[in-house]
Amino acid sequence: MWQAQVWVKWNENAPQNGNWNWLKDWKEVQTAWSVMGDWDMLLTIKAETPADVESFIWNKLRKKNWVASTHTTWANQVWENPKWDWKKEA
Repeated sequence: MWQAQVWVKWNENAPQNGNWNWLKDWKEVQTAWSVMGDWDMLLTIKAETPADVESFIWNKLRKKNWVASTHTTWANQVWENPKWDWKKEA
């Protein structure tokens, strides 16, 4: 299964309250991560085609007034350790 990772850079209008419940309204988003470094957020997106991802980015994500820039990468999972549960590892 292919998925897209959308890296997001915030501007000064970024949400400060830590309430990420608005993400549940975006059916494309599978996970959201707060990250450190050059980017502020990582979204994993369920999409069938690059056009689906572009539509999400330009018609939903980029309409938020706190999005300064985005970068997209694609991944296709080829293997998973059956004993690994990243939620329990944390």
